[in-house]
Amino acid sequence: MAKQALAFSVLALSVLVALAGCTNQMDAPAKPPSAASDPGPDFTTPVKADWNVDVDLVGAPVAKDGVVVSYVTGAEGGLDIVVWNASTGVELWRDAALAGNGSSDISVDAHIVQTEGRTVVPYIRDLAGDETGWQDVVVADAVTGAPIALDQPSGWVTQRPGECADGTGVCFSGIPINGQNADNTSFRVDLTAGTVGRDQDVALPTNSRLLGSRVYSTFDRAPDGVEMLGFSARGKAAWEVPYTDVFGENYTSDDGWAWQDRGADGLVVGRGTIWDASIDMSADYSYERADSHIVALDPVDGTTKWDLADVGDCTAAQLRQPFAGEIIPACRVNSGVVHVVVASDGSVADTTDEDVDVDLVGINRATGDIEWSTPVGGDGSLFNWRLAGFASNIATRPINVNGHVQIIDVLTGKGNAAPEKGVFACRKMRATAELPYYSEANQPYYIGDNVFPCDINTDSLDASVFSPQALLMGGVDAGDRYYVVGGASGLSGFRLPATG
Repeated sequence: MAKQALAFSVLALSVLVALAGCTNQMDAPAKPPSAASDPGPDFTTPVKADWNVDVDLVGAPVAKDGVVVSYVTGAEGGLDIVVWNASTGVELWRDAALAGNGSSDISVDAHIVQTEGRTVVPYIRDLAGDETGWQDVVVADAVTGAPIALDQPSGWVTQRPGECADGTGVCFSGIPINGQNADNTSFRVDLTAGTVGRDQDVALPTNSRLLGSRVYSTFDRAPDGVEMLGFSARGKAAWEVPYTDVFGENYTSDDGWAWQDRGADGLVVGRGTIWDASIDMSADYSYERADSHIVALDPVDGTTKWDLADVGDCTAAQLRQPFAGEIIPACRVNSGVVHVVVASDGSVADTTDEDVDVDLVGINRATGDIEWSTPVGGDGSLFNWRLAGFASNIATRPINVNGHVQIIDVLTGKGNAAPEKGVFACRKMRATAELPYYSEANQPYYIGDNVFPCDINTDSLDASVFSPQALLMGGVDAGDRYYVVGGASGLSGFRLPATG
């Protein structure tokens, strides 16, 4: 397992940056508001759960058009996909599912896609009557669960189906069942025609895998080959460059990645990390925390527009939709060493950070300039996803700044002191789940985080009671003021009180 693999649930985390000489723009703690002013975020009013279903969630729930979708642990330890009514928690339908044959270090998250006037749930399941590992791609009506008839749904799926790179349709990658010696290919589903064909937008070249919507890397490795980084559009590869030419010597996608290639400015932005081949990962080892880069590439020819070094992912800078705006929230790592404890089976048992010093920064996506910077010190939960930490799906979130919790907007850098008696949203990584993988019986999969209400010290509180702001931060918006939360006690639905 790569040394940082569990931190990289692709496209689910932000990438982070380093650059010197920036001023701290965080505001001083605000004065108490007057009766006529905006009361600010409500961390105190209790909001009790309307419903709860006792399930073992796998991945993060998603919601749209009044339904909630998530994978759960099924019968005999398998995987099911389940859909519930967002306002009542009533189960609408479920089906047996598979995680697929992609990376087991990427969170097994469900998808809802709106396309061709329909709301659908795409997933994969075992090919009936087959015992050799082939799968069926299923695209089901989100409300009824009725599958849409497809002409060639079977194959060896390497990337689970979801929304296509152009924001329309359902796409996936894999090998068709009638082409056992074929290469990994990108496919697009035409729901109206009921056909599965090669994606005429994203063309996945031979011997490669997708790292983003359009960014890919080849499987070639030294000493016999060179890993290439490429970009696909309009049915062909726009460019390919050696991976190390982009990031530097010893960098490889094998140690994790995070790419976003849908920005309005057209730039392809991503993060890479070093793979130190000299490290013996069968025993405990250590490495420098600041061993990664964030880069912006030209989608036309792959030339580097800007490159920032000494960066790393951190929980404080996560956004549910990374790079959605002009500012990329990030962490600049000034110092720090990671110590990794290796279990007897070779897996990572634990990680700890030593002498960590970090600045939270906001990067101008177009230029790479640091727009704001705030020193946050070395809170242990910044990098260790195994520890409990604050959760937020929105730009505003609690952040431990040198031992004092601040409510900071990570797009502007502005913030205020957090209320001492508030109810916040926290998260903690779930234990891995044993799921079928390739021809092996089972493989440990990363299955996301549990979210729970917590106090300012990140200690857990009554799981059935959040505050309005904690729901905005840690919940999933299901529409009509309903928010759903996936935690250790299952899936819960809350309704925010009406305002105004």
